[in-house]
Amino acid sequence: MKINHTELSTKERLFKAAIRVFAEKGYEAATVRDICHRADANVASVNYHYGDKEKLYFQVVLEIFKVTRETRTPHLSPDAPPYDRLKTFIRSTFEEILPSAYLSKDQEECMAMGTIFMLEMARPTGALDSIVKDYISPDNDELNNILTAILGEDAPPEMIGMSAASVIAQPLHFFYSMPIIQRLNPDKGEFLTDPGFIDYATEHIFQFCVGGLEHFKKNLRGK
Repeated sequence: MKINHTELSTKERLFKAAIRVFAEKGYEAATVRDICHRADANVASVNYHYGDKEKLYFQVVLEIFKVTRETRTPHLSPDAPPYDRLKTFIRSTFEEILPSAYLSKDQEECMAMGTIFMLEMARPTGALDSIVKDYISPDNDELNNILTAILGEDAPPEMIGMSAASVIAQPLHFFYSMPIIQRLNPDKGEFLTDPGFIDYATEHIFQFCVGGLEHFKKNLRGK
C-alpha cells in the first residue's frame, strides 16, 4: 500500500515508506525503487533527501530509539533510592520495547519498527554500532550503577553483570517472544497489549528482582 500524500512532504513519505519496506524485506533485499514506489516518489528522491539507501536505513533505525526515548519514563537521578531507580528502569524498558502498547501513533508503523529492530539483531549492520554507543551503553551503565548501589561496592563484577542480565532479560522476553506468549495465552490477548500490562509486569518483575538481589546481599554480608 502506498503512503498517503495528505500533509506529508516527499521526504516524510520516503521515510514512512522505508520503515515498511525495511520491515517487510530487510535491509539487504529492500531497494530504493521499492521505497520510492511505496512513497509515490521519483526514484532519485532517496539520493536527494537522504544520500543513499544505507543512510536512509541508519535514519530509520535511529528513529526507532529516538521516538521511544522521548516518550519513556525518564530514569531517576543517582541520589534517588536504589530500588526506586530499579523499578523506574524496568518500567522505562517496558515502555521502550513495547511501544505499540502505549504510543498514540500508527500501530502498523510501531510493529514495523519492532520488526526492523529484530532484523537488526539477526543481521547486524553498522547502524547497531551507533545504537549501542548512543543508547544501549548508557542504559547498561545506568543499570550496573543501580545494582552496585543495591549490592554494594564489594559485589563481584560477575554478580553485577549476571544480575543486570537477569533484570533486562525479563522485559526483553515479552519483546522477542510476544507472538509465542500470545499463542500460549489466547484468552489474554487484549491484556498483553493493554497499557495496564506494563504496570502489572513492571511490579511483578521488580518484586522478583528484589527477592533475588536481597538473597545475594545476604550471602555477601554473610561471608
